[in-house]
Order: sequence, then C-alpha cells, then structure tokens
Amino acid sequence: MSYIKFDKEQLVNLRFALKREFIRTNRAGAFATSTIIGCNTRKYHGLFIVPQPDIDG
Repeated sequence: MSYIKFDKEQLVNLRFALKREFIRTNRAGAFATSTIIGCNTRKYHGLFIVPQPDIDG
C-alpha cells in the first residue's frame, strides 16, 4: 500500500493544506471527513447514509 506524503512546508501553508481533504468510511454507513491538518471546513453531514453493495456491478 502506498501513502501520500506531504512536506512540512506544505502543511504549514494554509492555502495549500485547507484544499486537501480526506474521507474515512467503515462500509456500514458511517464516515468522517476533514482536512489533512485537522480543520473542519464542511458544515454538512449525512443524516441517513446507506451502504450500496451492488453499486459497482
């Protein structure tokens, strides 16, 4: 598995770091999202998230 790497200069630059976000899911409908520096930039959330097992088929 490969990882995305960032330099310290990139992380201290807010203009760069606030545009980089991640999403983490657990395949049961729960998720978490944030920026790579931990600032929450989104104000919405999922009220009802349902896993779709056949979405790729």
